[in-house]
Parts: sequence; structure tokens; C-alpha cells
Amino acid sequence: MKFYKVLNSDGSCFWGGRGKWFLPRGKRPGKWMPLIEGTLSACSNGYHVLTLEQLSGWLGPSIFEVEVKGDGIPQPDKHVYPQARLIRKLDKWNDRAARIYACDCAEHVLGLFEKGYPADKRPRKAIETARLFAEGKASKQDLDAAEAAAWAARVAARDAAWAARAAAEAAAEAAAWDAAGAAAGDAAWAARAAAWAAARDAAWAARAAAEAAAEAAAWDAAGAAAGDAAWAARVAAWDAAGAAAEAAAWDAAGAAAGAAAWAARVAAWDAAGAAAWDAAGAARAAAWAAAGAAARVWQTALLKKVLGI
Repeated sequence: MKFYKVLNSDGSCFWGGRGKWFLPRGKRPGKWMPLIEGTLSACSNGYHVLTLEQLSGWLGPSIFEVEVKGDGIPQPDKHVYPQARLIRKLDKWNDRAARIYACDCAEHVLGLFEKGYPADKRPRKAIETARLFAEGKASKQDLDAAEAAAWAARVAARDAAWAARAAAEAAAEAAAWDAAGAAAGDAAWAARAAAWAAARDAAWAARAAAEAAAEAAAWDAAGAAAGDAAWAARVAAWDAAGAAAEAAAWDAAGAAAGAAAWAARVAAWDAAGAAAWDAAGAARAAAWAAAGAAARVWQTALLKKVLGI
């Protein structure tokens, strides 16, 4: 596997770090850098080198091919080794090549911006001016003016994108809450209906029990001679017991069903809102990751061509 290192032209560190690397002399590689002691750790202990696929994220003034020694540790954006040396400088990478490469990368995704803002030509103008500057056909003042205009376009597009994102998230959350509310409402009505049915059955059972008790008490108290009075008492007891039991059961069932329905609705709202938020975040992250991966593949292929490797 080939590795690369981005440095200033004199071998000093461009992306942080201390000291200078030993530069190659003609076809002779530079001397080995001192061996790193202790446990390797990214950004704190070890020499950072890059694969070609990682290189586009760390570009700078000069690029060198690197040889490494020892057991390294891979990182998503770099590799860390205990010892390394510079083999050769990639001479095709210079200020002009870097500017043209940047213009090509920007132009590759310019269609995404212009699709959303077809009337805004500031980024396109900035790319055109940067190309002219790389070829010595535009002044530094022209470049600065085009850059300022492109930056203003970027800020405007970013603000619009954040506003659109917030609106989309709000709409998604509202839809999720509405769906949750409907589902909870259906569940609530089902629970209330079930409670009412149970209460009705209980009321009828209570009424039957009350009627039986009233009848037994009336017959025992009045005897055969008080048949008419017992029958009247029986009817009155039936009606009073049935009405009281049914009313109490219906009230209890209605209160329980209402509380259960509200609790179910709140729980469904919370669950749906959290699920919608998580799903939106996961979809957004996946889209960003996929777009970034595709862009890096394209940039790597172009950089390989520019460097002639």
C-alpha cells in the first residue's frame, strides 16, 4: 500500500505537528524520521500518513510519497506509524494544479446549487475567475471579489437550506403526531367500548342479584298474606337496584376509559414523535454519508490523474 504526506515545501508540518521531515535529494529518499516510542495514538504520538483515498481531505502546498516502518494503526482519515521517510516529491502538484483541481471539484457539484438557485450565477463566476487566475489571466483583486460574491451566495443558500430543513422536520413531526393521535383515538374508543360493555354486563348482574335479594327479603317479611305488597316492593327494589348499579358502573367505566384513552394518546404521540425524529435523522445521516462517499471516489480519481500516479 502506498502512503503520502502533505507538508510545506521545506519539509515543515502543514497540518500541525512539530519539526521538519528530511527531504529527498534527487532520486535518493530522505532519512528515516526518529522512531516513535510508546503507544501510537492519532494526533498525539506517531507519524501521520495518508492513502490516496484519504489524500483529498488533507491537501496542501507539497505532496510526498512516503515509506513506513513498523506496525501502524488505521484511522478513517489517516494512518499512524512509528517511523517513516519521504521517498519523493510529487512535482506535478503545484499552485496551478491545486487551483485547477479545486475548480474541477467545485464545478462537479455546481449543478446541485444551480438546480435550487438557477438565477444565482455567483458561484459559477467565482469558479471561472479562479480558473483564469490559475492561468495568469485574472488579478488577485478579481479573485477576491469573486470569492466574496461566492461566499455570500453560500451563506444565503445555507440559510435557505436550514429553513427548508426546519420546515420539513416540523411537517414530518406534525404528520407523525396526527397519525399517532388517530391511532390513539381509535384505541381509546375501543377501550371505552370494551369498558362500557363490561360495565353493562356487571350492571345487569348486579341488578339480577339485587332483584333476587329483594324478592327473598320481601317474601320472607310479608309472607303469603302480603303478596301484593311484596310484589310492589319487589318491583321497586328491582328498579332502584338496577338503576343505581347501572349508573355507578357506567360512571366508573367512563372515567376509567377516559383516563386510559388520554394516557394511550399521550404515549402514542411521544412514541411517534421520537420515532419520526430518529428516522429523519438516520435518513439524513445516510444520505450525507452516501453523497460524501460518492464525492470522495470522484475526487480521488481526479487527484490520481492530476498527480500522474
